[in-house]
Order: sequence, then structure tokens, then C-alpha cells
Amino acid sequence: MKRKPFFSIIIPTYNRSSELKIALRRIIHQKFKDFEIIIVDNSSTDDTSKVVESFQDRRIKYFKNKKNIGWILSIKKGLKLVKGSYVLFQGDDDFMLGYNILTKLFNILVKKKYGFVRLNYCSITEDKKRIFDFKVNKKFSHFSEMLKGKTNEEYFKFIEMVDPFFISGIVIKNDFPRNVKFMNSEIAPWLNLIFYNIAKYGGAFMPEYSFVAKWPTKKKGVLHAYFTLRNGAFTFEKYFESASKILSKEEYESLVQSHTKKIIKIFPVAKYHSSNGYLIEYVKRLVYLYPNLKTSNYLKFWLFISLITPGFVIGLVRRLFLFRLMFLSDLNNDLKLIKKIKQALGTDGKSSILIK
Repeated sequence: MKRKPFFSIIIPTYNRSSELKIALRRIIHQKFKDFEIIIVDNSSTDDTSKVVESFQDRRIKYFKNKKNIGWILSIKKGLKLVKGSYVLFQGDDDFMLGYNILTKLFNILVKKKYGFVRLNYCSITEDKKRIFDFKVNKKFSHFSEMLKGKTNEEYFKFIEMVDPFFISGIVIKNDFPRNVKFMNSEIAPWLNLIFYNIAKYGGAFMPEYSFVAKWPTKKKGVLHAYFTLRNGAFTFEKYFESASKILSKEEYESLVQSHTKKIIKIFPVAKYHSSNGYLIEYVKRLVYLYPNLKTSNYLKFWLFISLITPGFVIGLVRRLFLFRLMFLSDLNNDLKLIKKIKQALGTDGKSSILIK
């Protein structure tokens, strides 16, 4: 019987052949070799298939969807195909930083046998002029672990503090029963799998940067997952629904209050990418889900500000806000990190690295 690989790396992809080429090269050149790569191509129209074939590596398993089913269902499809002891999720436009990532991960998993590990990541702008750590969802800066035997609330708090939302660097043990569902949610669709494994085996956050994520320039009209309404429902509702089954009533209400406060505060962003009419429909759904918001002065204030502020003003404020976040977490003085990133991008023949 053929031995199962230790890692199964799932990469959903769509029309990003050049970025995928870099991502695959960084995985293939890892010093740790016991892995398989499951690429689920969401019906790309570029030369993705040729890029994959060019590697001529049997560890790469390529599956192309007949039609675009979305990245969530593509990952779900990938989960049905994996054979490894652990599953690692990676975005197609992100890449591993260094060649010892899998070795270090393997060593800690063999020793500690965690069910969930969050590998840290930093971001790079599309023009490659700035690298930074977007710490909005990451609350730890040092190695942290969550041992089994704790409460559901402690597990969930840990999961949220290490950022379960970004795809690259989510690592879970390939051990979950059929009743543990992969959610059709734009927000952490793998939440149930993470929770099951951390509760059973414990988990950890590894602070060393393992991935570099491309920070896309968001085009006007492309809504954040928090603001996407599909068939009259938010894409994040599944996330809250799963949380309600994990947490006590008090903890769940606290979670909802915390998240809705964040959502309300960025109403202007929803307005910027849509319209006043869409924002009003959005608020109606939010109030329907959480009736106590009807009397919220906080909601009324941000709704009013969003409705009366011109889109170009919101766009300017948004750019200044993002620049401030980037500036505060600027990594451009980390020469070792810059050298690694240049090496990673340079291995694919890209010599015009603009980071200074």
C-alpha cells in the first residue's frame, strides 16, 4: 500500500497562472519533501494548466472544474481529495517565505501533535514597494498555544485571536467526522474543522512569517465579504450560526456585538463600493438579524455619515486609513525579510523588485 503524505496543500486557483507559478516553485523547493499539492482550478481561461504541467512533479494533483463554482466549493472539493495527515490551505497568489517552512511545521506537529496551527503571514503591495503586517485580525506577536481540555469559549477566543479568516497558513489535522461541516461562508468556511481539531488536539500560533500575501488593490464595486448579500442573506451568517452552536448564549451575544460594531464602523466602505440603496438594504438585513440594533445610536450615526458623505471623500479617507495601517506595521527595514522576498520573487525570473 502506498504511504500517505504528511502534508496535503490545497490551492484553489482562478486565472492567476503567473502567481501560481511562484507559489508552486516555493513549495516544490521546500527541504521537506513529504507532501502532495491539490490544485483545484476554478475553470481558468489562462495558461494555468500549462504552468502546472511544466513542473512535471507527481506530487502535484491538478483538478479543473468544468465551470466556476467559487473558491469555497473548490476548497471543499479539494478536502475530499486529500490523503495527507495534515491539510494546509494556501491562496494562489501567496507564497511560502523560505525553504524550511514545512520542516519547522513538521517538527512541531510530530512533537506536539496539534490539531490546528496558524502560520503567520505578512503582506506585500501589488507594486512590490511596501511590505507590512496587517494585524487587524492577529492579536499575538509571540508563539502561543491552546491546550486541549479547555472550554469552548477559550478555544473560540484563541481561534479568533490568531486570525482564522485569511486562507494561507491555516493548518488542520486531517481528522474530522462527516458531521463536521465545511461552511459555505465567505468568512472562515473552515471554522468547524478548526474548532473540532483544536478541541480534540490543541492548537498553536507560530509568529515567524511563513507566507507572503499579495495585498490586492480593491476595485470599486467589489464588496468585502462582510457586505456581500446573496439571496437576501449575508455571507457571514454561517459563521455566526456555527459560533452560536459552540458558545454559551452570553458569549455568543458578546461575539455578535463585537463583530457588528466592526461592521457598522465600516459602513462607509460598503457605500463606497455600492450605493446608498444597497447600504439601506444591508442595514435592513442587519436589523432583521439583530433587532436590538433598531435603537442603536451607533448604527444610526455611521449610517448617516455613510449616506451623506460623497464616494470620492470616502475613497480618500479609506486610502489614508490603509496607508496609516501599513506605515504602523512597516517591515521595509527588516533586511533579512526583504532579502527572502526578493529571493522568492527573483527565482521566477522577476528581477525588477521595487522594494528598497
